Amino acid sequence: MRQSKTMRKEKRANRILYFTILLMSAVIAATVLVVGTDNGSKINRDYETINESLNLESNENATNLNSNIAIGKKFNVETEKYFQSGPDNGEKREYLVRFSRKIDDRKLSKVRLEMKNQKQTLAKIKGTPEDVLQLAEDGEISNIELDQDIRIQEESIPWNIIATKSHKTWNIANGSGIKIAVLDTGIAPHDDLSIAGGVNIVGSDYYDTNGHGTSVAGVAAATLNGKGLVGVSPAADLYSVRIMQDSSGSLSDAISGMQWAMDNNMSIVSMSFGFDSYSQIFKDALDEAYANGILLVAASGNNGNDNILYPAAYSSVIAVGAIDSNNNLASFSSFGFEQELVAPGASINSTSLKNGYSVSSGTSMAAPHVAGVAALIKSFNNSLSNEEIRAKLRNDALDLGASGKDNYYGYGLVQVNLTANNFAMTNDSYFYEIFNISDYGLSNVSYHFWTSG
Repeated sequence: MRQSKTMRKEKRANRILYFTILLMSAVIAATVLVVGTDNGSKINRDYETINESLNLESNENATNLNSNIAIGKKFNVETEKYFQSGPDNGEKREYLVRFSRKIDDRKLSKVRLEMKNQKQTLAKIKGTPEDVLQLAEDGEISNIELDQDIRIQEESIPWNIIATKSHKTWNIANGSGIKIAVLDTGIAPHDDLSIAGGVNIVGSDYYDTNGHGTSVAGVAAATLNGKGLVGVSPAADLYSVRIMQDSSGSLSDAISGMQWAMDNNMSIVSMSFGFDSYSQIFKDALDEAYANGILLVAASGNNGNDNILYPAAYSSVIAVGAIDSNNNLASFSSFGFEQELVAPGASINSTSLKNGYSVSSGTSMAAPHVAGVAALIKSFNNSLSNEEIRAKLRNDALDLGASGKDNYYGYGLVQVNLTANNFAMTNDSYFYEIFNISDYGLSNVSYHFWTSG
């Protein structure tokens, strides 16, 4: 017959009251040990009378639980709370049982023994509350605690990092020893960033006061330190090349930053800035860097149209567009023939100023994903050239959109695959509109660009 709600509530209340009285008796029991066994016998008789008056609905062995148990000394807080909650006598849980001197298997005959640690005189058991309370009566058992789950205190792995499959490689390749130069607004000090060095082309130090470069750096290489969040290549060496103080700068400073990268043997350069007009001078500087073995990565732009900005549009540079969490090209992302890869760039959580975190969107956030994946590949096999790494990035990409390379997704979403030895480079043809930028009869001609998101 189904019990009424009232009856079930009364039973639970009785169980809670019952176990509460047991715990109260434990405190008095501790006093009894000091006062003497005669008084202890009287107290036990008193509690037997109280338990009988409760008229609890339990099995015939319930009265065995009314012995003099020093529960307050043997249980930790969580275990004590568990028994105070009035658990069902049929519920089996796992416990840690510590013996005072050595483990006595005979005392564990009513429970299931799951593990023994003789040096710690510790046994892991599984049993009912009744079984455990009976064990707690034993003077040779000093502690009983509910077993607990433990978990790694690790940083958050954002969706964008998971999308590149970077987190699956960190046990064998994490970017260690690979130098990534971030040409941007600098990098701010942050608990999640390890800045190996850098240069300030536009001021006295290379620390970021804008926030853009710090976010870019976090995507590429936020550290795996047990807190905050993590980047694509958490052990890579970050170098802050500050070529802008705020959201705009000059091409001459970008060229100086690129020269610093060459002089200081950078492996990868990440550029999350863009400009509209072709510059042969900057192209020559980038081509020289590429010829010197530096892998160049740049944001495609945030115009949302068929127009890849420079420097991403140069043939020596990997142009990176942005996708959202559904692998769709972001509405703001530029696209075109030069689009080589795409990476997450919508609602990206990364490091920011004042040791904080912020969410940003733009192809600026997409480019450092590619720089980070490249660092993972090179740290796995440092003998690879920049051209071989570039080919591998293309071949390992997850094809999106139309089959094969297309103007929207390029070769696809950048992903890590350290097992495939696919370094064959596909030859692409590029057309550039050449301008005479030598003088035009004007002095001090300069070019200006802006961060692309």
